Amino acid sequence: MHEYLDAINSGDNLAVLRLFAADATVEDPVGSETRSAHEFFAAPFPSRPRVELVSPVSATDDGSAAAMAFTLRMMLHGRPATIDVVDVMRFDRAGNIIQMRAHWGSTNITLSDADSITSTGSTEPHETARTTV
Repeated sequence: MHEYLDAINSGDNLAVLRLFAADATVEDPVGSETRSAHEFFAAPFPSRPRVELVSPVSATDDGSAAAMAFTLRMMLHGRPATIDVVDVMRFDRAGNIIQMRAHWGSTNITLSDADSITSTGSTEPHETARTTV
């Protein structure tokens, strides 16, 4: 999971993709459509995201699953934004990610000027969030 965060911070989609098994899935955020990880991460990041782990990674004894809480910082509608995320991942025996589920919602998005964000129906923050007063 630390390699995943490092790859995101490097801005290198190929480094991110190398961590996933060929048939891995992503549900980001949980409740949205489950997609192929290779499809999900194929497009360049919309802005240079930065991620920071905010608590230790919690893993099962056998290493088959783990969870981590992190803060994602990125540009959202031209403004700096912070999204608090908890990712839960499952791994194959080789250590490749086979499933990633990202837990976050509109209440986890904060703009740099402390405005809150609410969803307009879609779950993609860079496409749907709007500022409320």
